[in-house]
Amino acid sequence: MLATPGRLPFGIVLQGALYGTTTGLLGIGLVLTYRSDRIVNFSYGAMGGVGGFYLATTLGFAKKATGSYQAGFLGFAVLALVALAALAILKSHWRARWPQFAGAQAATVRV
Repeated sequence: MLATPGRLPFGIVLQGALYGTTTGLLGIGLVLTYRSDRIVNFSYGAMGGVGGFYLATTLGFAKKATGSYQAGFLGFAVLALVALAALAILKSHWRARWPQFAGAQAATVRV
């Protein structure tokens, strides 16, 4: 069983763990971005914020319009499939444009 200080409800502990994990991962991403190009790039954290904002907003609109979150989740599933198809198409164009990189392994970046 999870040891909670002062018998905090499990939901509060779980919420704290999720917020802490998210903050830690964003910090790690910021450090890795900085180490790769030596520029502090705060747009890294903004990308996650924009995605979270649009998901929550769209689900709220779907709930208000239909009474269920199902339409919002379906919309984001369709959007994900469209993005996957676009990446597959772009991949073939990229390989045709730069054939020397088609079978190449990822380059190792030393910092």
